Amino acid sequence: MIRCGWQLGLEYLDDEPPELLEDAVRMSNHCSLMNRSMARELLTGSDVQIYATSDVYAHEIVAPCHRHFTMFPPISYDLSFALKVPSLIRPKGIRQDDPRHMQQVGKALRIEPDKIQVWIQSLVWVRQPPIGASALRSSLQLSQASAAVEAGWEALLTCPDRGMPRDGECLFSRVVVDTKPPPSWLYAAYRFYVGDVAHRPRDYRPVDLEWLASANLLAPD
Repeated sequence: MIRCGWQLGLEYLDDEPPELLEDAVRMSNHCSLMNRSMARELLTGSDVQIYATSDVYAHEIVAPCHRHFTMFPPISYDLSFALKVPSLIRPKGIRQDDPRHMQQVGKALRIEPDKIQVWIQSLVWVRQPPIGASALRSSLQLSQASAAVEAGWEALLTCPDRGMPRDGECLFSRVVVDTKPPPSWLYAAYRFYVGDVAHRPRDYRPVDLEWLASANLLAPD
């Protein structure tokens, strides 16, 4: 992969001869070159491996495992970031932006503290019937300091440290066993999912029980 452009910045004012640098990662969303082998690698397993934005997946996770370069100076920049055209993904506040789309994006990105009842550092959603929480708790043998296993989302409402953190960092982590999707009154800084791919929310990282058994959910990697 060769990254050829990203957000407009000082790197575009470079007068030095062009060169391709190895291991210089940039989020080159709109202008990259790749061969058939790299395209195949990006597509393989992408339906389950993309748990953040696609640029992180392509440029930070997959590309560094293969030959990858970044072009300096870059030859193309993001027109929406440079306020030249309206963004269809995340409006930048220019005159041509669609007001309705701006409102929808703002609502999706905004966290409204008065509507959040539970604040969690790390959340693992195990999509199984809540009745299985006891067996899962025994099999995982998680320490209380790492995370407790709860049967159903409603159990989180009884957690003593569930309120908004005063210092900006949530105090506890939880594994929740439930078949229902996560409620809107819950905020989690890190979100993980154990279950079938069809029900995984896009912003939940897929993991398995083996990973969960050894993970430190207070400081996940």
